[in-house]
Amino acid sequence: MNVSHHPHDDLLMSHAAGALSESWSLAVATHLSFCPKCRASVQLAETLGGVLLAEIPDQELSPDMLEKVFENIESESPETTTPGQFSTVGEYDTKKSIIPPVLSQYVNHDVDNIPWKYIGPGVYQHMLDLSDEGGIARLLRIKAGKPIPDHGHRGREVTMVLSGCYSDQISSFNAGDMQDVDEEIIHKPIVGEEEECICLVVTDAPLIFQNWLPKVFQPIMKI
Repeated sequence: MNVSHHPHDDLLMSHAAGALSESWSLAVATHLSFCPKCRASVQLAETLGGVLLAEIPDQELSPDMLEKVFENIESESPETTTPGQFSTVGEYDTKKSIIPPVLSQYVNHDVDNIPWKYIGPGVYQHMLDLSDEGGIARLLRIKAGKPIPDHGHRGREVTMVLSGCYSDQISSFNAGDMQDVDEEIIHKPIVGEEEECICLVVTDAPLIFQNWLPKVFQPIMKI
């Protein structure tokens, strides 16, 4: 799978350190299920962190520290456990399900059996039941060719594409891609014409819709 868009480095490193809340860690772990490049980056950060901790009592890093890091990486299996809430696993078979194992702890493998809630023409969502207050996670299911209304952000929003694709003023995003935006971005995502798009979306604040109609229904949509 060719993944073109990745979480920002701060998310990857915080995930490796186990410093993310459940919703954000879930989003990153879902991306890692698709992306070998980011899995390698997280594995390197975990290993480097372990070596640094081991060196702390000496108050000085040994000259062969980096050599130790790469030796550890080569000796580890592809499946490792992160210090966070989720395991980082190898790439899974997307032909069996678009829901990776890490996400299937929260939703059914069969997307048609997920209790979707209608929130607008061609748009459905399913809120995930998470225990943290650091973010809100939801699945969105959007029909082919449908747009999401223009909106800005009061905080951070990551959109992890599980299937299908969408595009906005910034770029195009396909299965495995993650879009990571903040308060500076106003956009209008539009799903591709070929198939529906299913995404995992995590936000830490309500969106800022540009038109009055979405604003009216925003409390009901919880978005």
